[in-house]
Amino acid sequence: MLLNSVFYGILVSIHYVIQAYMMLIFVACVLSFIRPNPFGKFYKIIRAISALTEPAFALVRRYLPTTFGGFDLSPLVILFVLMFFDNMIIYILNRSVL
Repeated sequence: MLLNSVFYGILVSIHYVIQAYMMLIFVACVLSFIRPNPFGKFYKIIRAISALTEPAFALVRRYLPTTFGGFDLSPLVILFVLMFFDNMIIYILNRSVL
């Protein structure tokens, strides 16, 4: 019983981490269209978002040609992979409750 609740807690935590990273990717995509001021007061936050998302983007760009008509589609690929894993976790959580 304790092992089951620990497993449930770990899966819920992973679900929330995946959701937060998906939101971070969305913000990074919006910021790529808005050229923020490099000397503005929020530039450290923008650099932190870039530092958290660029390694994943670079990994996808290394293995897949994701440039299409001047648009980088690597965030879309990452979002699809994260949604797949998140849906698997939600499925496991729903099956464990029943």
